[in-house]
Amino acid sequence: MPDYKKVPELKVRQALAFAYPYKDAWAAAGEIPGVTLANGVTDPNLGFGLLPPGMAGRQVVNPEIEGETIQYDPAHAKQLLSEAGYGPSHPFTASWVYDASTPEGKAAMEQVKKGYEAAGMKTQPYPYTAGSLYDVWTDPDNAIHKKLNILGTAWCQDWPSGATFMPVILGKGNPYNTGQFYEKDVADRIEAIKVMPVDKQVAAWGDLDKYVMEKYQPVINRGYLQNIFAYGSKIGGFVNDTSKGGFPNFNDIFVKQ
Repeated sequence: MPDYKKVPELKVRQALAFAYPYKDAWAAAGEIPGVTLANGVTDPNLGFGLLPPGMAGRQVVNPEIEGETIQYDPAHAKQLLSEAGYGPSHPFTASWVYDASTPEGKAAMEQVKKGYEAAGMKTQPYPYTAGSLYDVWTDPDNAIHKKLNILGTAWCQDWPSGATFMPVILGKGNPYNTGQFYEKDVADRIEAIKVMPVDKQVAAWGDLDKYVMEKYQPVINRGYLQNIFAYGSKIGGFVNDTSKGGFPNFNDIFVKQ
């Protein structure tokens, strides 16, 4: 999630989406591309919106940006940066924190660094080993946080409604709005949707997701987290429940006699 004050240019935020080496970074981190992490890069039907699969009213958000949909394309990222006024004599510097406590964290950082640099960016990754990266991302007073212009965030819905998701990521002052995104038109729409009849809210949250990502790109969707579960032949009722973030519905699981 780019810091909205430090990265105010839409073209730069869009460039970051094209400069991120999704599959390479995922694989380096020990993930299985398209299985444990996935988005529109691995499946166009997933798209790159905020709302994850299984959410009521969710739309597939896969915007066309200067003739291309989001994918790893450093040349396209470089073009967008040029249109924002950045280039070899005045490069954009990407600064982020990474988990340096594991080989996978370091390997993923190297892939991200390589991707950004291929797009013509300068890079400044900061190692962190003292705990969760959320300790840095959600604390504006943290010394490392102050040096960053790209942060991370994630959220898992409490139930399959945009009401449990959109205000958390986009709401002003919310700690999980790590990039401090704020636009009055979006804030007004969030408040308006909250007081709509529940049946009207469903489509409204999906519409807002599409509107925000196409107009502002406040978040770079680096993948929807997916889970792999193994279960025995004598376990019944084991069905994936996407409304719960990709976990099985534990209420329905039983042991076969």
